[in-house]
Amino acid sequence: MPSTGVQSNEVLSYIFGILAIVLNGILSASMYKERKRIFVTRISFLVASLAFADCLNGLFLIILRQPIKEIEYKSDALLLIQQPLTWIAFCASLLTVILMAAERLLIVTLPMEWSTLLTIPRTLLCILAVWLLSIGCGVAIHYRRYYVQFVMCLIVEISALFLIATHIYIVWMLQRREIHRMVVNQNPSKDTPGLPTPPNKNSAHRKVTMVVTILLSVLIVTCVPYFVIIQMFVINNTFDKTVAENVNLEIYDRAFVYTFALLYVNFFMNPIIYAWRLRMYRKAFYSLVGRSTS
Repeated sequence: MPSTGVQSNEVLSYIFGILAIVLNGILSASMYKERKRIFVTRISFLVASLAFADCLNGLFLIILRQPIKEIEYKSDALLLIQQPLTWIAFCASLLTVILMAAERLLIVTLPMEWSTLLTIPRTLLCILAVWLLSIGCGVAIHYRRYYVQFVMCLIVEISALFLIATHIYIVWMLQRREIHRMVVNQNPSKDTPGLPTPPNKNSAHRKVTMVVTILLSVLIVTCVPYFVIIQMFVINNTFDKTVAENVNLEIYDRAFVYTFALLYVNFFMNPIIYAWRLRMYRKAFYSLVGRSTS
């Protein structure tokens, strides 16, 4: 018997969409207020791009996808732009996290060369490339919806799993290197001179690497279930019918709507992770709140 009224997954999606708009909007406003102090590093531009993409994801969910079906409005124009715009925001957010992770990997693997390779202008070009690729993905979905969705999900899954594995190793290696440094400094010998205390820049690299590792972990937990459901649907509707024959369609439909709601946890969790792990963004937020209440 079909259910009526507002469903729990619709309420969750609506709440998560509003949280994505509010939290990323606050992060963006905080960064803009302290722009002279914040926008002096590459990571700040990446964070701003990610916050903008995540805010768009919340806006497109509320305005275009309209998760609560009881108040849903449909039109031909809305149906035409719904999928492309939604996937542009999806891709921009997920690819920006992957770009962050690739940058961290380059910094650790090329400690002597990364400062000449990674500059703010090149980071801005990479961000532009991410958005152009995302727009291209959205346009392609308009014409080849299922194939493009399948390929994009596969790219994000493989990239995220590879990068999370490498980042866990990087964090472990940095911690081990720091422990070794502390031991040598506490017990110096003639044969092994004391190592200098790592500068603040190295400490910042470790913090940002940890933040990116957490972002990747949240991305995998929240996004991969939805991507797997999409891939099952695409395989069933384009290659064979084994999914429909072997999977209870009611269970599949329930899994689809709840994994879709879970997907939006990723978009409102990102600014929380920044504020939790990076003091610079906490201070910018407190400054914004202090001025608003004064």
